Amino acid sequence: MKMGRYTFEQKVQACEDIISRKRSPFDVARDLNVPIWLPLKWWDEYEEDGPEAFLPESQYTEYPKEFKEAVVDEWKSHSGPVEYFAQKYHIPRDLLLKWINRSMEGEDLDD
Repeated sequence: MKMGRYTFEQKVQACEDIISRKRSPFDVARDLNVPIWLPLKWWDEYEEDGPEAFLPESQYTEYPKEFKEAVVDEWKSHSGPVEYFAQKYHIPRDLLLKWINRSMEGEDLDD
């Protein structure tokens, strides 16, 4: 079986075909000549994160001050688990904790 790299477009199309029932995961696997688990894995990732799941991950993401403040303010107003907000906004938990701590200490969140 071929186990090469697949493009963003191929993965998104495969997932959209599965969701729309145009092709089954088995059909996608057969068409791409890959094991059945691979389109199932893509589908799971797509369901979780949408097409962004297949974008290359950046080593470093810079977040605007307004975004940081909005996330921290939402956390403060709901007092939910930090993990929930980290997952909701796709940011590392430790980074969100850093923003929360800085905000609680009255520090600026612009860097």
